[in-house]
Amino acid sequence: MLSVVVALAAWKWPEFWNRHESRLEITDVVAVPARKDDQPGFFLNVFYADKGALPALSMAHRSIVVVTAGMTPDEEERYKGTARAIAPPQLGPTDEIQPGTPPKHYFSAPADDAEIAQLGTVAPDILAGRKRLYLFIVMKYQDDALRSGRTRVTEFCGWFINTFDVWHNCGNRVYVTGR
Repeated sequence: MLSVVVALAAWKWPEFWNRHESRLEITDVVAVPARKDDQPGFFLNVFYADKGALPALSMAHRSIVVVTAGMTPDEEERYKGTARAIAPPQLGPTDEIQPGTPPKHYFSAPADDAEIAQLGTVAPDILAGRKRLYLFIVMKYQDDALRSGRTRVTEFCGWFINTFDVWHNCGNRVYVTGR
């Protein structure tokens, strides 16, 4: 019974449960067909929002897109580690992501024209269910509640098959790193 009361209280008063920190979360991933030099291409717009109580400062991100027939958990961990290797952000005076959803912030993956063209050639295999598209994202950022030398990290792992409208979760977390 106590768990039901706690769940209802968290739903009714979310600000009570929201600690005073920034918390970037992936809110949507939208597939976008593209053309470059008459070649079909494809990329993903990754939307995110600050679901915390403080502005996120100086977000740095890295995304890795992998298309494969399947992936072992060890391979997933290797790609997550590769994405995790981005350097912490340097604080800038105007680089703030305010709490709340509007306006929608986003970045595109992949960012390289050759990778966009390559993704366009395998998109039919993904939609036919012959291959999966894995998307690994790491965002590093800071806020005014962090001690010096610490960084907040958001990790996202999702994969797509048969559609780009729904992703399957292969691991998400938000944590603090540093001294």
